[in-house]
Amino acid sequence: MQKAVWRLADGDTEGLAALAVDDTQDDATARNWVKAFGAAAAEDVTADFYDEGSVRQVVVLYVAKSGQIKEIEARVGEDDSCGLPLAEPDPAEATAKPSWAPPKPGGSGSRTSGAPYGS
Repeated sequence: MQKAVWRLADGDTEGLAALAVDDTQDDATARNWVKAFGAAAAEDVTADFYDEGSVRQVVVLYVAKSGQIKEIEARVGEDDSCGLPLAEPDPAEATAKPSWAPPKPGGSGSRTSGAPYGS
């Protein structure tokens, strides 16, 4: 997740797209994320991690300067590699606040009520 935040802050759309777990919409999504969050991500960003994370983990980024909140699903691959499903080519989708996330960082618990995320 740190790599994703660094790439956002640097305006590095190619580097962000390289973190994608698939390549269907990664370039458009990376451009949307950098445009929406990039400048503010160069300042203070806090990440809350939800669920257990053996295969995938929901991460909520709180961008202090802009007050933005972004939900990202990190997927764990072979050899503990990690990637992001960059599938938000619509700018409105890319910037949508998660309806379930706490309004401020420091939340805890699970987003999924006991079932593994995505099942």
